[in-house]
Amino acid sequence: MSGLIFAYLGPAPVPYLPRWEPLEWENAVRDIAITVLPCNWLQCQENSLDPVYVEWLHAYYGMWLQSQRQELLSRALAEQHHMDIGFDVFEHGIIKRRVLKGYTQEDDDWKYGHPILFLNILLVGNQMNSTLQFRVPMDDTHTYHISYYAWQSAPGSEMPRRQERVPYRYVPLKDDQGGYVTNVLFNQDYMAWMTQGEIADRTLEKLGESDKGIILFRKMLQEQMAIAEDGGDPMNVFRSEEAARNVRIGIEQVKFGDKKLFARYFPGEAGYSTDAELVDEVLATWDKVLTEV
Repeated sequence: MSGLIFAYLGPAPVPYLPRWEPLEWENAVRDIAITVLPCNWLQCQENSLDPVYVEWLHAYYGMWLQSQRQELLSRALAEQHHMDIGFDVFEHGIIKRRVLKGYTQEDDDWKYGHPILFLNILLVGNQMNSTLQFRVPMDDTHTYHISYYAWQSAPGSEMPRRQERVPYRYVPLKDDQGGYVTNVLFNQDYMAWMTQGEIADRTLEKLGESDKGIILFRKMLQEQMAIAEDGGDPMNVFRSEEAARNVRIGIEQVKFGDKKLFARYFPGEAGYSTDAELVDEVLATWDKVLTEV
């Protein structure tokens, strides 16, 4: 589906595959990036419940690296540190919210937020493009990480060209000198997850106010495991085709207060899409829409 192959490993009856909304986008271009991370999947997923890390890892650290492409995003964040964070449980997981300096709870980052889809998916993006990150456990110390990117044309516009096939690439984690690749957004995440060790030692934790999303997620894990142990269906197990079809999830329309932040293609992680030119053609259909907003 949309360039991805899904497999079910579990007891009968087989549930229906949830078709998360970006997987069903029409008039869209897609790209897939894959990497194997030498760490447990949970430290990848728990990171998504910590909004403030973006300010420190991607903004301050990103600016320190002086990556020209990354600095465009980092400057927007570095000037607007987090004033508030919030989390709400909903039927498919947890909504993560933030208020950056200079903004209010009426802005999209708080008003809509973006979701962590239980158990192991992060959805991030806006009306122009979305990324689904699947953190698939291979064993206790390895995670098969898939980033699924989708860019859709503006409402009322036609696709400039049709995508013949969905390209995919494998993402390098280290450079030729053996150092971590950190000049691209998601590679910074990978570095932060891997350097915690194969399995993070949580006995050393000192959780604080900014970690309340992680605490909420751990509580959800325990609750859903108890449901499964009692013979019930945990969250996001779909027993009807209708319920699993085009599962709509609300996300921000304006990300980090910048409506044009992702108006042109840039790679979210090391490597480059072979369909980058087509992505830019699709994003160009939004030029008039963004000007009028």
